[in-house]
Amino acid sequence: MSDSLLTPYELFQRKDSPNYWMRFSVRGKGQVRLGLKTADPEVAAERAKVEHLRYQLRAEDGKFASPKTFEKIAKAYLDDLNRQVELGIKKEYRQQSDGHAVCDFLIPFFGKDRIETITEAKIQQFIRWRQSYWIDGPGKGIEKREYERNGRRYFQKVKRTVPAANTIRSNCAVLSNVFRFAAANGEVRSADIPVIRMPKAKPNPRPSFSLKEVNQLFEKAIERMADASLSPRTRYERLVLYCYINIASYTGLRPVELHNLNWQHVSDFVEQVKKPIGEGEVIIRAFGKTEPRNVVPMEHALSSFWNLWEGYKTVHQRYPERTDPVFCNYKGGRLRSVKRSLNALLDAAGLKTHEFGGARVAYSFRHFYISQQLLAGVGVFQIAKNAGTSVEMIEKFYARLGPEVFRDELRATWTR
Repeated sequence: MSDSLLTPYELFQRKDSPNYWMRFSVRGKGQVRLGLKTADPEVAAERAKVEHLRYQLRAEDGKFASPKTFEKIAKAYLDDLNRQVELGIKKEYRQQSDGHAVCDFLIPFFGKDRIETITEAKIQQFIRWRQSYWIDGPGKGIEKREYERNGRRYFQKVKRTVPAANTIRSNCAVLSNVFRFAAANGEVRSADIPVIRMPKAKPNPRPSFSLKEVNQLFEKAIERMADASLSPRTRYERLVLYCYINIASYTGLRPVELHNLNWQHVSDFVEQVKKPIGEGEVIIRAFGKTEPRNVVPMEHALSSFWNLWEGYKTVHQRYPERTDPVFCNYKGGRLRSVKRSLNALLDAAGLKTHEFGGARVAYSFRHFYISQQLLAGVGVFQIAKNAGTSVEMIEKFYARLGPEVFRDELRATWTR
């Protein structure tokens, strides 16, 4: 390899530090000075050789600018992400999720490192640092975390626990995105991007319901709606919750997909609603976590769409527009969460906790739908397509259904 693009390097020490530095020039581009972060002359000499070779490779690739720090590249990545969100290329939630990971964890750990010097070993150090962050790391003195949602500021009390493996995997995924952005912009060679070995996450499906339990929950919800002392607002909110549970249970939609629904996503609903109850047929256009897809709801869910349609008319003195949310609050705004009202209903019905432990949440109705479809003998491929997941994921999470639910199949007649 020719050194014609670079001059030989020289080691030196500054008056204000015992550590060694190196300097050399990229011919026609100016001088480069690099701190070697060691006072040991032998270690400094070895590091200087590596850095000189690294710059030689960059110069031969036509990249003469000094490598940028991780912090500069990560901030540029966020700027690019924000632009893609504005153009509708990336989902809006990425601004908050990726921004949180970059600003709160990745920059504090990797910030001053030059992007091409980050190694697989350094990434494993980050993972260990992240695991202990809230216990004995930089976050041990922080009592509350501040975050913003829909333009409003919120505070959340810090939990002194090791974050879930999925949380760390999410941080590592953002780190991988930063590296890919750096490679696309010529800041690092694709071949030099380090391997990111993420911690394995254990399957942690939310506890589901049995058919008996869901029917018990519906009965309690109807009972609570019939309370004569309720204000119009509370009665409407309980109606919305009942319909939310019903539609979730008989479509398998994820919570984010339910909250994203507008009336325009319920195909031909204006025409269908004119038909006698029981004769309407709708297709739901769902979107959220995955690519948009068409969802065929079970008939049990259709009456709840009618109830939401009429309930909106009662409160707002008009029928919903196509762009109005299917699930909205009393003021007509999009419903973002049913956590508080659902927990109150689950507690009232004595169904908050599964018999084997674990708190039920809105996602539990999706598990109920998939489990019941499996028990009914619906093909796993058809279920996966309708639920927006894969056959592998269904087999992974629902193989735990106990043999007692297949008692009829297991008591087959043997002929040989």
